[in-house]
Amino acid sequence: SGTAQDGGKAIVCTAPGHAVGVVLVGVALDGAAAASAGNAELAYVKAPVVTSVVPSRLEAGSGGVVTVYGQHIGAGANVLCYVGGEASGSGRLLSSGVVECSVSGRRPGVVTIGLSVSGSDVSSEVGSLSVEAVSGYGGITATPSHGVFSGGTVVTLAGQALSGEGIVSSSMVACRFGDSIVRGQISVESGSTVVVCNSAAQSQASPQSSMIGDAGRVGVRVSAVLDGHDIGGTWYEYVTPPSVTVSNVHPSVVIAGAAAMVTVQGTGFDQPGLTLACVIDGTVCRECTVRVVYEQVLCELSNVASGKSVHVSIAAEWATAGRPRESNSYTSEVGSATVSVVDLPRFTLDEDVSVVEGSWESISLRPLSSIAHTLNGRLWCRVGGGTGALMTAGEVGVFVCSALHGIPGVMSVEVGLDGAVWRDTGLSVIVRGRSGVLVDPSVGQAHGGVVVTVSAESMLAADSATHCRFGEAVVGISRANGFGFCTAPSLAEAVLDATSETPRTVQVVLQAGVAKQTQISAASNFMYVANAEVTGVMPS
Repeated sequence: SGTAQDGGKAIVCTAPGHAVGVVLVGVALDGAAAASAGNAELAYVKAPVVTSVVPSRLEAGSGGVVTVYGQHIGAGANVLCYVGGEASGSGRLLSSGVVECSVSGRRPGVVTIGLSVSGSDVSSEVGSLSVEAVSGYGGITATPSHGVFSGGTVVTLAGQALSGEGIVSSSMVACRFGDSIVRGQISVESGSTVVVCNSAAQSQASPQSSMIGDAGRVGVRVSAVLDGHDIGGTWYEYVTPPSVTVSNVHPSVVIAGAAAMVTVQGTGFDQPGLTLACVIDGTVCRECTVRVVYEQVLCELSNVASGKSVHVSIAAEWATAGRPRESNSYTSEVGSATVSVVDLPRFTLDEDVSVVEGSWESISLRPLSSIAHTLNGRLWCRVGGGTGALMTAGEVGVFVCSALHGIPGVMSVEVGLDGAVWRDTGLSVIVRGRSGVLVDPSVGQAHGGVVVTVSAESMLAADSATHCRFGEAVVGISRANGFGFCTAPSLAEAVLDATSETPRTVQVVLQAGVAKQTQISAASNFMYVANAEVTGVMPS
């Protein structure tokens, strides 16, 4: 049953339990047998669940920001935070299942942190976990504010409590992590006095503590101890290194001197609240591009020298609520894979190789080093800067290039890696035109000397054609207004046969050089006829 409200403009009904899904809602008036056709949708979703709150302790009186981890808290949801059973304002939804809540200053004791996830269709109170507010020393900050359970994290303590005139370099300084005291060192950073020390192992700092929450964190007080006296402190948390592994990196070979994107494959990369960094040869690369795609992390390498191996790994860090990114807060380096850096292989090419324009005719390249076979499946080729193609390994160690051949001419052969990084091989092929050259006039006297206009747009426009060949004679080309002009040689020069009789037809082709093998066009015909002689005048 429902209750009318707002002067009959609304009916309030209690929704019954239902499986996850979308149902239609309708109404029935005055006990009518059938309800109206439902035209409003009601979505039943999985109940949100809170799994952990980080940090698990807050300084009494100071408040702060906590990160609440949970399930079924979808992106786009409206989230309200509850502290001690009272609404404390809207939560900041960082990602699916991760919410930041602000906590005001509290008295020492235990408070509960909860969430209300409300949207236009659903509103439900979810479970909560405890946060303990404790009295602390104050006046000190720890950077980073967390580290691994095994200890050894370099921690810097700073704050007003360390700025007194009595603190000098000769002071006996230490850091107290819970029940454990470790040696420290006084330093000056940006004009302020700080204390630097390596964190103690959690088993020594807080032997009785157990992990709190799914994030596996234990908090202890860390303080600066000068000449045997605690002068100020804060909270330091021990965290479990994220469950992240690295299995391999692809590609395992990159080309020297060029930027390359490598894919680090592993598990656990997409955990909520986890940030990752690429580690190149043991150094966290903060300038590297990092993208997480499913269980893969993309790391960018740039301008690496040839002949060396680069170790690529991943550093993982749990996000720390309410604090800015800390410069050395990556808690662990998980796994490592090796990338070899090499130069692109060199090749040789059979002499006088020619192909037809617009074709995919194959040319065979013979590698000069074994690295080409290591890169098999990644090597590309292209002719004259045209469309590239993946090379395939052929018989007896050669690689077959079947790239699309462009305009006619002498074209350079380039080899690339993954279709991106290209290098000139210093080799070239002759690309022949499909069509013949047009000649005008196509008839001339045997003594030669007639200027013949040649037209073959694709060959002339790119300056590919440099010579005309009439039979066996080669002459140069001059250009004007998109046409080429060649002076026909004598018949004796063209056919190398002084006894040849007229008429005599020879083939005319365009070449990209003097040598016959540089021919770049199909042939057209030019006819030599007898030289004109005056034998008489009629009438005389």
